[in-house]
Amino acid sequence: MMEVAGASDRVIVVDGVAKAFAMTGWRIGWAIAPRAIAAAMTALQSHTTSNASSVSQHAALAALTDCEAADRAIADMVGQFRLRRDGALATLRRDPALRVIEPGGAFYLFLRVADTEPGSDDAGSVFATRLLDHHDVAIVAGSAFFAPDWVRVSYAAPAEQVQSALERILLARQGRSRGH
Repeated sequence: MMEVAGASDRVIVVDGVAKAFAMTGWRIGWAIAPRAIAAAMTALQSHTTSNASSVSQHAALAALTDCEAADRAIADMVGQFRLRRDGALATLRRDPALRVIEPGGAFYLFLRVADTEPGSDDAGSVFATRLLDHHDVAIVAGSAFFAPDWVRVSYAAPAEQVQSALERILLARQGRSRGH
C-alpha cells in the first residue's frame, strides 16, 4: 500500500452498516477523521440527529464483530442480488430499444426512457408518474440524479416482485395497460 505524506491530516472516512450489512434505515455509521474535524462533526451531528436505538447498536456490533457470520451473510446477499440483477437484465433486454446501465455493485438499474415520452424535458418524471398511476410500479425519476431522460429501478425487493414490476415497465414502454 502506498502512503502519501500528510494524507492522514486531510482524509476523512465515513462508513456505516446500511448497505454492506443490509441495515438500511438503522442509522448506524461512523467517521474517522483528524481530531479537530471529528470534534466539529460531532458538534454539528449532536444538534441535528438523535441517538441510534440500542437494538440498532447491538445489531451493528454483531455485524462488525462476528466476521465469519457476516462474511457468510454478505456472500449470500451478493449472490441473491446477482441473480436478481441478471434476471432483471434478461427481462429488460427483450426490449432492444431500451438502454440499460448494468450496475457493477449497486442494486439499481438505470433505464433510458426518453423515447417513451417524446418531446418531454423530463421524460423520467413523466414515465415514472405514468408507471405508478397505470401500472402500480414505483420507480425514481432520473431528474433526482440530474438525468431527466432516465429512471432508476431497484431490484432489492423479492425476485417475484421485481420480475412483475419489470414486466409492467415493458408494458408501459409499449404503451399498453396492465391486463391487456
